[in-house]
Amino acid sequence: MTPLFPRTLKTHLFWMLALIMVASPLFAGCKNSCQSLCRDMAALAEECGFTVDNDDLQACFDDQSRSETTKEDRQSCNEYDDDLAEWWDCEDVARYFSGSDTGE
Repeated sequence: MTPLFPRTLKTHLFWMLALIMVASPLFAGCKNSCQSLCRDMAALAEECGFTVDNDDLQACFDDQSRSETTKEDRQSCNEYDDDLAEWWDCEDVARYFSGSDTGE
């Protein structure tokens, strides 16, 4: 039986995929703890039935970039990120999205 792909093509595909898997995190950029919190908050919002579009998520990433946050900010984000479900529920998310967050 003739193989679907010649051995050399299989080898090239394997190495190309391996390179992509290794290099993709380098091109994706590292996210600090506040940017990770952006992603986690968006996921929580989606779980609660709200839509967070990519532009809003990118704006959050930009606002929470390393140049825009202090070390203390990032430490605080890290603390909240670990326990996000303890700090926010769907009612909190609904208040945030409705613009009536009173800070309670």
